[in-house]
Amino acid sequence: MRTHAPLAAALLAAAATLAACKGGGGIDASYFGNAVEPPKGLAKIRPGMTLDEAKAAAPGLKEGKDRDEGDWLLDSGNADLKLVVELDDGRVDRLVVKANTTKLEPVLTKAWGAGTKEVDKYSQDEQTVWLNAAGQWKAELRCLERMCFLDFDSYRPLAADWFGKTPVPPGSYAKLKVGMPAAEAATVLGDKLPTEKYVDAGPDDVSIIAQTSKEGFVTSVRLMTPADAKPLLEKAWGPGLVAKDSIDKPLTVWLDEATGWRATWEDQPIGDSGSLSFDNYLSLPALIGAGPADFAALAPAGIGATADELAKAYGAMWNAEDKAIDLRPTAWGSSWTRVHVDFDDAGKAVAFRFGVPYEGHAPAKDQILAALEARFGKPTPVEDLGRTYLVFRDAAPKIMARDETITGEWEISYGSR
Repeated sequence: MRTHAPLAAALLAAAATLAACKGGGGIDASYFGNAVEPPKGLAKIRPGMTLDEAKAAAPGLKEGKDRDEGDWLLDSGNADLKLVVELDDGRVDRLVVKANTTKLEPVLTKAWGAGTKEVDKYSQDEQTVWLNAAGQWKAELRCLERMCFLDFDSYRPLAADWFGKTPVPPGSYAKLKVGMPAAEAATVLGDKLPTEKYVDAGPDDVSIIAQTSKEGFVTSVRLMTPADAKPLLEKAWGPGLVAKDSIDKPLTVWLDEATGWRATWEDQPIGDSGSLSFDNYLSLPALIGAGPADFAALAPAGIGATADELAKAYGAMWNAEDKAIDLRPTAWGSSWTRVHVDFDDAGKAVAFRFGVPYEGHAPAKDQILAALEARFGKPTPVEDLGRTYLVFRDAAPKIMARDETITGEWEISYGSR
């Protein structure tokens, strides 16, 4: 039998075209569509969903068995493709397309265009990446010896406007307060998980946690971001204040006096991530005030109060063992502002002593002094045992300040002459 040469050539060309559109086992580019997103009903499921939410979004979701135990599967409609939903702590962690071919990349390139070659920062595997900013999807392809894995995760490029116009935690995290019980924080956030571990914050490569103490109280809100996120913070909030911590690690700090939130960026990255933490601080106006109380932070109970009255006024801030009030840290304090209380023989408070640190931010030394002068007037320097005290008021209750250069703070005394 003779073969017609032009017809044979046409058949070969058609076979080549079909091979270009399909990987191994009949996987067609049209299966994935033109948009970078999970195929079929898998796109209705988003990382971060609970299992119940995922089931509601994709009713065909079935629990995996045997090799797929622990995962959930959606019917792919193709014997060479498996649509997998992977969970972590009962929530969708990622979506995976498992393909019985090592030639999935040409198929996806035909569907979505050429991807970008990257190296996974954890596994160090080479992968091809496609991004869909509008649909907020990121696809990562890894092909091994016998099959390919196409992972889908949420993708939302981090932008300055995500941080808002003021340096406060994002979303409902701004409703938290340092010292709030973890159970209450979980209620505010609508979820317990963010008080226990880092969770997806929304933008790509950004995670968040409401950090808690071993006693079960909120200590801060912390974000892990891309290492190059600082210019976005400066665009959102303006230039921050140059600072350093107790071991001279460089920091950039933003203060929001209106809300009492302090945002701190660590200028040295942690690996390939940046760290941004939020906590509550005591501003100078909140500490000193404008009257009628000499010190606004001590207005609830001050000179003449008993220990019981101080305990009632300050609640959890009263430290009965040390006879002190633990207020929030001032702008350049790291933990709390401990106000030591002196009592007379009758059990009445006669003096309060506390420090206001300035060492973390050089201009703060003069700023703190200026705030005291604005409130109480110019002080009179007094020498005593080789130390210089600035006396703002000599009559009772006496107000003095001393520059404690060793610890880098103004030591303030309010009370007994």
